[in-house]
Amino acid sequence: MTIVPAQPDTRFYLDHHDVSGFLNAGNQSWDSELIESGNFLTAAPVTTASGKYTEKAGETILFDGAVNQIDAILEALAYTDAPHYRGRAWGAHAEGNVAYETIEKLVSKPIAASEGQLLMINAAWAQAGPTSRGKILRNATVVATGSGPGQNQGAIVPATAIYQAVIRVLGGVFTSITVEVHQSATDSGYALMAGMTHTFTAPGVVRLTFTGASSAWKRAVVTAFAGTNAIVVVTGGRVHGT
Repeated sequence: MTIVPAQPDTRFYLDHHDVSGFLNAGNQSWDSELIESGNFLTAAPVTTASGKYTEKAGETILFDGAVNQIDAILEALAYTDAPHYRGRAWGAHAEGNVAYETIEKLVSKPIAASEGQLLMINAAWAQAGPTSRGKILRNATVVATGSGPGQNQGAIVPATAIYQAVIRVLGGVFTSITVEVHQSATDSGYALMAGMTHTFTAPGVVRLTFTGASSAWKRAVVTAFAGTNAIVVVTGGRVHGT
């Protein structure tokens, strides 16, 4: 067994912001609804069936009230109906490491102050859409077109399965960048997954989905780039429950 320290390599993404440097604690949990499927005459043990699942998360955040810092970021997001894309890489954030992606809404944002202590925000988040456990396909400062390494995520067979990729451009100096997700059965001869392409003209985030069977190997590819550099983070994984 390998013991994985929480720092300094855990990463937290909020839409297209890397907020890791503001957090000093975080948690994430899933609760599955178990439905009793027996009746009064069913012999023990009781049988259950899995129903819906729910995800929730909490974070302890170091307060920073400056322009474009964490309090301003949360304030801009807190009072809108739009859900937000949360990426969490627990313990490591290099390409190929595990990444959890969720769609969440901010539930509460209490600010706590104590004499002689740091000023903290204790944020709570609740699930507002699909979640996945996948891999980091790309995490790099891009300066030209090209692809990240292929990642073997196992072939997906069901025709109803949904594979999602969350593409983030965190910053940089560029006018346009196009990022795609490709697939392959053997880590060679990659081809675009239908619909898995997006062009950014400014920092941002997008969630792309592919429904159906797909090959085991996936990779992120920058197919067009105009600029000096761009910080790109791409995660991909099968949506829970599909």
